[in-house]
Amino acid sequence: FLGLGNPQSKKNIDLKINLGSSVASRGGDETELISLAGLAPLPLAAQEVSEAKNYFTNFDLFLNSDASLPNLLSRAEQISTNGANAILTVATHGFTSNLGDGKKLPSLLSADDGELALVRSNQISAYNLNGSVVMLSACDTAAGFADRSDLTFTGFVQAFGDAGSSLVQAS
Repeated sequence: FLGLGNPQSKKNIDLKINLGSSVASRGGDETELISLAGLAPLPLAAQEVSEAKNYFTNFDLFLNSDASLPNLLSRAEQISTNGANAILTVATHGFTSNLGDGKKLPSLLSADDGELALVRSNQISAYNLNGSVVMLSACDTAAGFADRSDLTFTGFVQAFGDAGSSLVQAS
């Protein structure tokens, strides 16, 4: 079991990230720059991940300032390479970035090297997640192109599937 929850910065500074011309999120359209430090923390996400580990013998948790999505995915790839199956829970903020020219790309918040960063869905394909099971939990982690029913399984659901996950569940 590998769990990621509630990415937080070790630094107490206001980080802003340009997500493109606009961002579609659960709250509606937001401005071009968002303050990552100003995002509400997801402490229940860390608690959810911590409690889920109780059902497994082997687990690694990536919580709060250690909630690095690239580190979680590297660990899952290592498990997959060794012939085992990983069960991943990812509980973090998600966004659908509008990159302009009608292009949208989902992104997840991650804590990398003590700072907050975004991991875009196209970066997931760099990992071999064969046989893994992925549960996407919390704020828009399954964000894709929900306004078009023919593209429901896009975004991170498709990204994890393309990386070899045998089952992706979004809540």
